Amino acid sequence: MPTALPYRPPPVRRLSLPETVRFFGLLARVRWLDRRLHSAHRRVDRLGLDAAGDELLRLARRWLDIHQQIGTLLGIPEPPHVAIVRVMLQAPTTVRNRSG
Repeated sequence: MPTALPYRPPPVRRLSLPETVRFFGLLARVRWLDRRLHSAHRRVDRLGLDAAGDELLRLARRWLDIHQQIGTLLGIPEPPHVAIVRVMLQAPTTVRNRSG
């Protein structure tokens, strides 16, 4: 039973020069934010959550925003680790009373 293989792979949309420049700019910003997040995380480990203040949350939100822009530009879904962080930040934070 013969199998027909496509002669050419399906065409892939290529980024234009301005889109490529934008992509590399977003990539550089994500890498920079990764470093800032890691240093803020180390500070939290050393000094406690109050030491980071709201900086950790602001950095995480900017990091998520840039990942969303990259996904939109490339037309791909976000990576699983980004989706996990997005779900964690959108989860309601309720304080439960453990005494009752």
